[in-house]
Amino acid sequence: MPSPWLPSSTWWIEGGCDREEGGRGRPRDIWFWKDIDYSQHYLIITKSYKDARILKNLGYNVIAVQSESTYLPDNYTKYLASKFDKIFVLFDNDEEGIGWVMKHQEKYNSTTNSLKFIPVWYDINLPKDTGDIYVEKGKQAIITELKHMI
Repeated sequence: MPSPWLPSSTWWIEGGCDREEGGRGRPRDIWFWKDIDYSQHYLIITKSYKDARILKNLGYNVIAVQSESTYLPDNYTKYLASKFDKIFVLFDNDEEGIGWVMKHQEKYNSTTNSLKFIPVWYDINLPKDTGDIYVEKGKQAIITELKHMI
């Protein structure tokens, strides 16, 4: 089911295959929005195309913003809150990443007047993000970690 609005002139909705190969993306891309599976009870919001692509390939329901400091527009968070029981915000597991996760969770829950946005991060003893964990520890480490979160 597509969202009930079109992106504004400053936001772009991207499906996984719409991104130009080798491109860095635009500052306000939202990757995999077109691929959201609304039959799932959850959604993961992460902070890069690379991390989202890995999670998507592992079968998770995921979207991504360009960076940890990029917030989704308020109307998008309200829309997501109306569609999902739980929305997990997953960024890097270093101090800065965890700080941004908490900021996103606070803003989104305040905007939607809900507690649906849940901050999560990988064990601090693992590499700092989904891509690094995949390369250094393999996909099973990601699956095991997320099993405890979702």
